[in-house]
Amino acid sequence: MLGTIYRSGVMSDIYHSGVQFNLAYKFCSYTTNTTSQSADIKLSLPAGKKITIYWGDGASTVITGAVTKTTYSHTYIDVKTYNLTVSGDYNDISWLQFIGDGSYGGNIKYLPDNLTYLLLNPANTFTGDVINLPINLNFCYISGQNTVFGDIQNLQNISIIYIAGNNVLYGDLNSIGSLTSFFTITGKNTISEYTGKTWTTNMSNFKLVPVSPGGLSSSEIDQLLIDLDEDLDWSGGGTITLTGTNASRTSASDAAVNNIIAEGGTVITNN
Repeated sequence: MLGTIYRSGVMSDIYHSGVQFNLAYKFCSYTTNTTSQSADIKLSLPAGKKITIYWGDGASTVITGAVTKTTYSHTYIDVKTYNLTVSGDYNDISWLQFIGDGSYGGNIKYLPDNLTYLLLNPANTFTGDVINLPINLNFCYISGQNTVFGDIQNLQNISIIYIAGNNVLYGDLNSIGSLTSFFTITGKNTISEYTGKTWTTNMSNFKLVPVSPGGLSSSEIDQLLIDLDEDLDWSGGGTITLTGTNASRTSASDAAVNNIIAEGGTVITNN
């Protein structure tokens, strides 16, 4: 007899008639839209670590590290939603990308604890508060149908930030962390405050393009451009984009914009 217990994102399979105890972590769902459709999961796992992916239809795949950015595939016969779980050293997965013609879904709070790289493609439907992103995450790409939300202060430790589409972030740009070198937030986000800060890391890209009510005022846009000019070096050819529902800048930031362009940067605003 097999019993299944879900607790805090963990599924425990207990065999009452045997000795086996298998601890599996809730991973994600995968919804197919045609027959014979493949799910592909690309991941990295350190040496000495081992996991088993349970694909939700009785099939499983054992993965033994070290593996680096390796894709594991499984083909489903029917059109339905399958629940995937992972057992073993799940929290040691460091690089994760969901690929396939179907749609992956789940809550970001169930992502591996030691994840440093995450890519959620547009077709996926992950949700959750960004406060629950893994603490060691360095690269975060979330776009399309995913609906993550929360205060951008919880992105402080992430170097590469790309969040676009249906996601809803809010907060003060002052809280962007000192490690951030690539910043793109577009879509339904409602970031609408900037009071000035000292920027410490040169950026290859700074893009804030909201489409919902909100955005920065003209004085905030001016101050942001002045600070980005005074604090950072744009000789690497970085781009600043502040369009969408942000207000237009004024002549107060003319000198800053001219300096950034003279250094080699590009500035795109609503005027």
